[in-house]
Amino acid sequence: IADFIDAAVLGDGEEVVLAISVVVRVWMGVGRPGGRDELLRRLAVTGNVYVPKFYDVVHAEDGSIEAV
Repeated sequence: IADFIDAAVLGDGEEVVLAISVVVRVWMGVGRPGGRDELLRRLAVTGNVYVPKFYDVVHAEDGSIEAV
């Protein structure tokens, strides 16, 4: 799924949707610094949003995850 999404909410979306809205609103309010990558970074540091592009995953020969 990491190849197809920019970000995913971890846990109950109802509990984090307001926090995500605040992050986006603040980022937009200061002129969208850093573009999309900076917005994704800001979302990731909340701890409620998984942003796959910030993780390197190494797979074993059998397809299982070897390291993150």
